[in-house]
Amino acid sequence: MRPWISDLANSPGAVAHPKSRGNLVRPGGVLYGLCDDVLPQTIPLPELKPVMSLYSAIALIKPVKKGSSLGYGRTFVTRRDSVIGTIPIGYQDGYMRGFSNKAEVIVNGCRAPVVGRVSMDWTIVDLTDVPDAKKGTPVTLMGSDGSEEVTASELGSLADTISYEITCGVSRRVRRVFVDSAE
Repeated sequence: MRPWISDLANSPGAVAHPKSRGNLVRPGGVLYGLCDDVLPQTIPLPELKPVMSLYSAIALIKPVKKGSSLGYGRTFVTRRDSVIGTIPIGYQDGYMRGFSNKAEVIVNGCRAPVVGRVSMDWTIVDLTDVPDAKKGTPVTLMGSDGSEEVTASELGSLADTISYEITCGVSRRVRRVFVDSAE
């Protein structure tokens, strides 16, 4: 019996070695606009546009004094009087603890740093340099807002992993909204 599948390649394999992919390709990451972080930088990539974003909204804003420690373990101390926002998303939602004190979110088209530890249900961000931030203001944790973008690859790099783990890690608790590109 001769198998009808002569070879199998995933997205990076198909992009990096197009002549060796045989007659079947499993284009997982490429369908989501991902694969730039799983291939050597020397491999030319097709133009890919990420199709997944992750959003939340500011739940609480609070002014804090210089020298205030924030988050579990007090891993962040403010260097100036600051405006701190609380975002209702955490590692139970797939926003990894590895982003603590490293990642940035986008609020009103401006990047804002994640400060303190990402907890199970909450993430805190420094909104001091973000104009017009208030309760209910949308927050982009992955995706673009204005000219700024936070990619799954960027987040993966911060957490010492790949973009696929970031996107696959978004939990069932997070509401999904599917948008038709024709709209």
